[in-house]
Amino acid sequence: SGSGSGNSSPFGACRVSNASAASGADRQSRCILHSEATHCVRSVQVSRTGQARSCCYGATGGLMPSGVRGGGFVYQAHPLGLTPSYSHFFLDVAPFVQCCRLSPFEGSCRDFFVRRPSSTCVGYRPPAPPARARGDPHIGTLDQLGYTFNGLGEYVLVQQTGVERGFLMQGRTALAPMRSGATRQGCANRGQATVFVAVAMVDRAVGSDTVQVMVDAQTTVQVLVNGEAVSFLTQRTLRFSGVDLTVDCRSGRLTVVFGSGVQVDLDANAGTGVLSYMVVLPDSMLGRTAGLLGTWNNNTADDLTARSGAVVPASASEEVVFVQFGQSWQIGAAESLFAYGPQQSVDTFADPDFVPLFTDQPESLFCGCVEAGFEQQARALCGSDTACLFDAAVTCRLDVGNQTRGDDEDFDDVVSSRNMPPVFLAGTVPTVTIRGDQTGSISVAVGLVARDPEGDSVTFEFEATGFGANNINPFSTTGSVASGQFTLVVNVGVLSNILDSVQAVVRARDSEGAVSVAVVNIVCTCGCGSVGGIALSTRRVQMVGGTEVAVRGPCFSSTQSVVCRFGSSATVSGRFVSEGVVACLSPRLYHSGSVLFTLSLDGGASFAFNGGAVTLVSP
Repeated sequence: SGSGSGNSSPFGACRVSNASAASGADRQSRCILHSEATHCVRSVQVSRTGQARSCCYGATGGLMPSGVRGGGFVYQAHPLGLTPSYSHFFLDVAPFVQCCRLSPFEGSCRDFFVRRPSSTCVGYRPPAPPARARGDPHIGTLDQLGYTFNGLGEYVLVQQTGVERGFLMQGRTALAPMRSGATRQGCANRGQATVFVAVAMVDRAVGSDTVQVMVDAQTTVQVLVNGEAVSFLTQRTLRFSGVDLTVDCRSGRLTVVFGSGVQVDLDANAGTGVLSYMVVLPDSMLGRTAGLLGTWNNNTADDLTARSGAVVPASASEEVVFVQFGQSWQIGAAESLFAYGPQQSVDTFADPDFVPLFTDQPESLFCGCVEAGFEQQARALCGSDTACLFDAAVTCRLDVGNQTRGDDEDFDDVVSSRNMPPVFLAGTVPTVTIRGDQTGSISVAVGLVARDPEGDSVTFEFEATGFGANNINPFSTTGSVASGQFTLVVNVGVLSNILDSVQAVVRARDSEGAVSVAVVNIVCTCGCGSVGGIALSTRRVQMVGGTEVAVRGPCFSSTQSVVCRFGSSATVSGRFVSEGVVACLSPRLYHSGSVLFTLSLDGGASFAFNGGAVTLVSP
């Protein structure tokens, strides 16, 4: 997974709100790997090589890029893989701790992220808004056409067309659960509403197992895979052929993710007996769907296409929609995906004589609700949410209306999360190098380019993070902010206390509050943090000699004559590695304990650099 060029990505979202609704994303609480982040997700499905990708978000909700402490990175072993505990620890946790928590060199952590980069926002486009159904079925199609359909039975919700084997999802409805004692028998409109109580789905394109979710007001939610009940008591994510199931421990919501990228989020409430759901499809299915969730082609005019191909106008009455469109998608035994109990079949749940409640036929909504003050309570609860009000009224139950209201709020969050943040264009975020032997302060002009894909106005924010950040003077910008092009001027002051590198974090925020983050690594190639001493790669050397000791400190040159001294007299010649590193092999020493390490750059004439004590150990 990860952001794809120009395609909607099920993972690698640019904002925490995108990630919370992203297909294929498994929510993570903060942990040792990402303790500086406020929210993290990882890919649910294991890649072909057994890997996973994590993405983390900061306090502003923006994606934390590679190199920022707490940011996401590639896991060599998926925590849900074949040997999750041991492999993930040894291949991911241990290297991270060694490089980013224990290493004295800041560059070790930077190198770790270079080799395991996180996703970026470059090329990312959020998934299309989901189709959905909630309450006494208020349905929103894949093209976002809303309508109400109170059918009774089992129906095709969405089927992939144009392929021999594809995705298929079916739904089952039942009479809406009315409050005890309430009845519409005395009402002029005595029709009843229905609700979804079960769904079944399969993606034959990826050879998936069949998943069925059921709920009623008397029992807990049931999940079946190929007709067999499964339990989440010991694991919150279950993996099956071509499909993964994940339960959110806090909300109890179930997420079903197929290998093709199809995601179905289900809110199954055993207290109300109502099943709500949202469906997100990959771009590959655009223009290839049919069923109650519509013809997905970014055109609502043909969303109500019957099984025969006849198109019912969106302006038609609910009765016409029910008869000519909805009922055409009722299924028979031969096409049903559902597993049935004893003495049950597709006919058990259908009633050919059923007459539903049509909400567009005027009548007092609350006819039949006998509890004093109920209408006032419902209106106070639902406010302007008409779906919530209708569902509370036709069931005479506030909890049913409240579930619909919550589903509407969740959907609004998903839609609002589609606002894209400004994007830093690929290749425009450089690494700035400096030398510690430079005197005074220097200024380095860095060109960056960020554009908002929706044309929102952009503002920029800057900060420095990491060791030595106090040595970075305030930033300034020049150029045209409106065009998203600007120049970052880094004024590097006192370099003597900077160890290896610091980071300049640049945030581009659009007028809707969406944020992207870029990191300019300011790398000191040599001579930083060296005043008064040098840094050694190890402080334990073998008594018998042969231990390589890498030394960082001043800026070195290949013309210098490097000599390392262990104790008062044991010297060995060193070698030039780079302008930031020299190295030497420890000599044979015939005693244990500790000795002082010193370094000479003039062939042993003087040992001006003190590396402190090193310990001699036996083989």
